Amino acid sequence: STVNGIIFAMRLTSSATVGAPQQRRNSCESTTEDVSLPFNTTIARAKEISRVLATVDEWQGFDIFKLQEVSEDRCLQVLGWHILQKWDLVRIFNINEDVLKAFVEFIAQGYSVDNPYHNRTHAADVLQSAHFMLARGGLGEYLSDLEKLSFLVAAMVHDFGHDGLSNNFHKNSMSERSIRFNDQSIQENYHLCSFFTRLLADDSINIFSGMAPKQFTALRTNLIHLLLQTDMSKHFTLQDSFKNLLEKNGKDPGAWGEDTQQLMGIVLHAVDIGAQAKPTEIALKWCKWAHDEFFAQGDLESSKQLPISQCCDRQTTAINSSQVGFISFIVKPAFVNLSKLFPEVEAACVPLCEANRQWYQSQVTPVGSPSAPRSPSGGKASLSPLSSTNSPMSPARAAGKPREGAAEGPTAPVGVSSESPRVLDRVLDDPPSRNPSA
Repeated sequence: STVNGIIFAMRLTSSATVGAPQQRRNSCESTTEDVSLPFNTTIARAKEISRVLATVDEWQGFDIFKLQEVSEDRCLQVLGWHILQKWDLVRIFNINEDVLKAFVEFIAQGYSVDNPYHNRTHAADVLQSAHFMLARGGLGEYLSDLEKLSFLVAAMVHDFGHDGLSNNFHKNSMSERSIRFNDQSIQENYHLCSFFTRLLADDSINIFSGMAPKQFTALRTNLIHLLLQTDMSKHFTLQDSFKNLLEKNGKDPGAWGEDTQQLMGIVLHAVDIGAQAKPTEIALKWCKWAHDEFFAQGDLESSKQLPISQCCDRQTTAINSSQVGFISFIVKPAFVNLSKLFPEVEAACVPLCEANRQWYQSQVTPVGSPSAPRSPSGGKASLSPLSSTNSPMSPARAAGKPREGAAEGPTAPVGVSSESPRVLDRVLDDPPSRNPSA
């Protein structure tokens, strides 16, 4: 396309701009043996944070909730600062460290603490997963430095300004967001618009202010493309696109050319829906908080006399059954697809998808069984109590005050749900050719 042709030309010429060498590097190196932080803290706490960051390159060994705890709810600031430093992007693009500190704080503040799921901890989790894909997964071999910066920043801001509601809700309610963006990728367009509007109005937080115009244009084009790919309505198109790209380009990084932009979007989408591809302890928490958010939306839809979105009705949602479909037809195939290009994904991610799916299936009670489990609110959901059931971000929930009607957490993997009810809308509404269980 014309846009991709422009991007390709920019990638070829941008090495002539200041601070933007375009060689591909798959390794990331810290510039110092000591882990620096974007804020002041005690030596003891800094050591705790450092111990968690020692596992940042791992998929199974890294615990986002441990980092959230030891950093006192500043995991996005810590990871944003640390990962950009680790890839040497701060030096390469001559980013002022004071501006970077302000930037990561600005991004963190752009996430609502009242969202059980779409909060800064989710953004940090996606950022760490994106880093894994670059460092261990092999994606780094395919990308230039500017593309790496684009990919990591996109992970940080991909849900910037999210209000805890789905595109479906905004469309049905004809909200200001839906009107503004004409029902097209409503939330994703809002994230982009909000981010760039605030960023470009304040040089004190703009880490890109020193870039040459062509360089910034290329980065902005990348960010727009990447965030729009996180719209779940594009899931199947992305999967088909990846198969075609792999057949066309093979496994030689040099053969991908301008197609690397599409590759980044496909990988970002995968890590965005990849919470259920994580270890059990982490997957359980995300599942509980996702359904808290879903059910809150369903309650709001009911109060407004709107159609209740799929998986948002706390009285009727069969979490286990719907999650089997979500893992089987959405998440696991996405990671299996990626494993064809990145073998490490098959070793690290795919087995966890399957383990969660199997547990989830084991919890499905046959239809008509008198012992069918019920949700705490009386619905069909099967979720058992979990000692730590509060979302990591809301002060009220952190104080042990769950939101009224919140779902209790599971004690084993429930095939962690995606970030939005619209994911399962696609699974359940798609034709039988796509959804064998239909």
